[in-house]
Amino acid sequence: MQCAKVIETLPAYLDNALELGRSVELERHVETCAECRRELEQSRELKRNISTAAYHRAPDSLRLAIAKNLAREQAQPVAEPSPVKRTIFRPAAAGFGLAASMTLAFMLGWALKPAASGADTELLDAHLRSLQGEHLTDVASSDRHTVKPWFNGKLEFAPAVADYDAQGFTLKGGRLDYLNSRPACVLVYQRRRHIINVFIQPVADAEFSHASRNGFNIQTFQKNGLNYWLVSDLNPQELAELGQLLNTAK
Repeated sequence: MQCAKVIETLPAYLDNALELGRSVELERHVETCAECRRELEQSRELKRNISTAAYHRAPDSLRLAIAKNLAREQAQPVAEPSPVKRTIFRPAAAGFGLAASMTLAFMLGWALKPAASGADTELLDAHLRSLQGEHLTDVASSDRHTVKPWFNGKLEFAPAVADYDAQGFTLKGGRLDYLNSRPACVLVYQRRRHIINVFIQPVADAEFSHASRNGFNIQTFQKNGLNYWLVSDLNPQELAELGQLLNTAK
């Protein structure tokens, strides 16, 4: 990858919107190019400074209401968006300027970010990010024989994929995401109107725990050398049911 291409794709890389192959290519280039590595660190620092700037913090009740409304709308198709939605979200899909896109993303991120820390925050951010736009799934299907092969060649492990529709958890599809700067498989399930993101990644040093933040729940377990994290606004009891199904699957 040439330096000019690296600089061009840095915003998408920092937003975890770059496809896995290009992300790996960029990371390999940055390892050997001091100038591009400096550009990456400066861009990362700028994004961090903007996201932590002293804006007025939205009340917890507002952030929770916005996040839950987004989750409900993602779970059920809408024939025609309201004028407000056209104003806020359609420009992002239509590809307006990079500066405007980043400003909107930071504003929404500040309003929606739960009061969490460390790894729990990263999981919640990834969950909320998937509900805000059009990237809930890279492969949208309830057929595990369609979802599982889609991950072939994109990950260093083969995730087990199952549909538990009979138990009330419908498979919606899957996507690639990043946790702790490493690629992760995400399986997406739905229970009534609740979206559940199941993040899967090889066991590493990062410590993720069971947590509850502003109505969102995180549950985790390890199996066959993989970490599983379930994130949703579904109540902890029902979320644990899906965790048990995944943990006991052959």
